[in-house]
Amino acid sequence: LITRASIAHVVVAEMLINRSIITLNTTGDLGLSSRYVSQALRIYPQDTRGQRAAVELGLLQIQKIAAEAPTDQTTAQLRKIIEDTIQYGLKAVSLNGDDYQNWLELAVLYQELAGANVGGAYENAKDAYTKLIADNPTNPIAYLKRAQLELLQKNTDAAIADLVTAVKLKPDFAAAYYLASQIYAST
Repeated sequence: LITRASIAHVVVAEMLINRSIITLNTTGDLGLSSRYVSQALRIYPQDTRGQRAAVELGLLQIQKIAAEAPTDQTTAQLRKIIEDTIQYGLKAVSLNGDDYQNWLELAVLYQELAGANVGGAYENAKDAYTKLIADNPTNPIAYLKRAQLELLQKNTDAAIADLVTAVKLKPDFAAAYYLASQIYAST
């Protein structure tokens, strides 16, 4: 049953997410943008757009902290942000496992973590891309992203196979051609 109160929660949460995006784009204030998304998720925790926004902001925070000189405090902070960001991605998928964007966001998150050699991230990214491709076999983006993941593991044959599939699905897919050219140039 949809009530006026629940509609109001959705509207306010979406407004906060939009404010977060505008704040990040205009001021670059990652902390304030994150607070807006946190407020939105407190108001309406079932908002998968909010969960995905939290993942993207978490990735930005991870990159920022990882670029700093490591200390005990930053290492603990980084670990907490990684855990929270993974939970946001998993929550989005659990709320709506049929939404392509939720699986893509989760896969990209794990791929970023795999690039930083976080244990289990490669396997989780691969599983998420496999699910994404199984549900959306005609979308070339998933094949391109999985090819990038395979390159992190130096699996060039698997990467090329995914790029070939991506190009078969979208013959003018410039990003796939570019990545393939980079692979061939490096061998």
